[in-house]
Amino acid sequence: MPFFDEITALSEQPAQQVALLKAWLAKKPRALFDELRPASPIFRLAGVAVVTKNRDVVDVLARDLDFGVSTYDSKMRRATGEFFLGMEDGPSYERETSIMQLASNRRDLPR
Repeated sequence: MPFFDEITALSEQPAQQVALLKAWLAKKPRALFDELRPASPIFRLAGVAVVTKNRDVVDVLARDLDFGVSTYDSKMRRATGEFFLGMEDGPSYERETSIMQLASNRRDLPR
């Protein structure tokens, strides 16, 4: 069954809709994104947004003040501990990203 059919069937159950979205993201991400891109490229659901098109993703990632990580900070810390992808820009973030850059091979960047 297509994602939109399933999500519509749960229209009166927002928590179940979020659970369904998470299940599709975990198990059928390609099918989900193939369905969302043309029909709803920025899909909003009960406080969750899924951004599906490259230009929109780049825009979100460039707008730290609007789309910071503070909303997810406590959840990310519980899941991963102190990890640079869960940090706002600042000295700790810069230090951690510098370490990550040292660990990566710059010849791989073009790929």
